[in-house]
Amino acid sequence: MLTHSGKHRGMKDTPTVSSRTRVPVLLPLPLAGAYDYAVPASMVLRPGEFVSVPLNQREVTGVVWDAAEVPEANPVPDRRLKPVSAVLPAPPMTASLRRFVDWVAAYTLSPPGAVLRMAMSVPAALEAPTPQAGWTLAPPGNSRPRITPERQRVLDVLSPGEVHAGALLAQAAGVSLGVLRGMAENGLLRPALLPRASRFARPDPRHPGPALGPAQAAAGAALRDKVAAHRFGVTLLTGVTGSGKTEVYLDAVAECLARGRRALVLLPEIALSAQWLERFQARFGVAPPCGIPRSPPAPGATPGGRWRRARRRSSSAPAARCSCPSRNSA
Repeated sequence: MLTHSGKHRGMKDTPTVSSRTRVPVLLPLPLAGAYDYAVPASMVLRPGEFVSVPLNQREVTGVVWDAAEVPEANPVPDRRLKPVSAVLPAPPMTASLRRFVDWVAAYTLSPPGAVLRMAMSVPAALEAPTPQAGWTLAPPGNSRPRITPERQRVLDVLSPGEVHAGALLAQAAGVSLGVLRGMAENGLLRPALLPRASRFARPDPRHPGPALGPAQAAAGAALRDKVAAHRFGVTLLTGVTGSGKTEVYLDAVAECLARGRRALVLLPEIALSAQWLERFQARFGVAPPCGIPRSPPAPGATPGGRWRRARRRSSSAPAARCSCPSRNSA
């Protein structure tokens, strides 16, 4: 049996390791508060840890929440609590985010679990990544299949030992997926697991960009000075379409990255994403780590995959990130 506690819980900025035999776990459900679970002897839990716990006849992912400031008068005995099933391999939810969940719940008169659900909108990010299959060169055989121009382009793209996702390989070679399947049937290719997605490449702020005109250079210098000042400010850059505003903004992003800081770029509409991605790559030498859909998607480019790759980055590594509204946004 689970005991419910809906009282406000105090939080510390630095989570403490729990040596208690029970912990409150907030579930992403419209519940008024956290449920208490037993802590197995082999398990050490901290507030913010993502855990899997039993609820009725199923397993649910929740967050170890902070202890109540005032203990319950009649808690359920420890022997009646169900144990935490597992700790998920994910960084814990920060104390500031847990405070924010409680604040939003109190301000909007909403169940804390319902607010937590919005903070856990990509549950696949908490699960182990699913292995993905691709194509690699098959070892030489006795047969000599016919090599068409399309098949030769595929062979030119693949190097021995490399594994490519089918969609990306077909795009690079300019062929259809049917050509790849036909090559596999004839012993030229074989399926293989794709390697784990690497971390996002680091943008190079010193990568040579386009030469700015006099007006662009003046605007860029003003933005770089504001970045160097490291103070909050708002700047409106005006100009007609095609006047080079994007390059000026990217100049400010480069200054930010050169100082070891991070930049967040928000696009007003998804129709600008393809052009902006091309300009970013031309300016910094790599594609940005962002949530803009691509076609075809790269391996690990799902929301969960992007989240895992971003979390694997060193906290001190500079990065530029971008986001844009959905296709139906105004």
